[in-house]
Amino acid sequence: QQIRCESSGINAEYGGNALEGSWQLVPGGLRRVSKGRSGIWGVNKHHHIFVLSANGQSWQRVPGALVHIASGSEVWGVNSNQDIFVRRQNQWKHIPGKLTNIDVSNSGEVWGVNAGGNIYRRQGNGWQLIDGKAVQVSVGESGVLGCQQKR
Repeated sequence: QQIRCESSGINAEYGGNALEGSWQLVPGGLRRVSKGRSGIWGVNKHHHIFVLSANGQSWQRVPGALVHIASGSEVWGVNSNQDIFVRRQNQWKHIPGKLTNIDVSNSGEVWGVNAGGNIYRRQGNGWQLIDGKAVQVSVGESGVLGCQQKR
């Protein structure tokens, strides 16, 4: 499946194989959305957190406030203070560090970027600084991709 958000941040959509089918509208108004083994999660412009129901037709609000969310083996997120959280046992657990962007793979690899553009990888209970600069990272089966800010 592929996930996308309208550029205006108003509608979240999902669909099957984009090469073989069409997009289907899912009600809601998300700014960010992520799909992984932990489900389909999103955040709206008010920093409210939502998870898509099993039937794929409605969103359930989850307590907390995040500006960025990532679904993989677990759900990770970042709030407006750049604080990092992971969802464990239906609770948000604060993780030391500061990031503006975070991603998690279905195999549990967690990568992020801070406000200075530094790239980090989660190693045990800490963060390993990775050479390079980025504003966004994405981690999955094919590896890790980073986006640099246009110069």
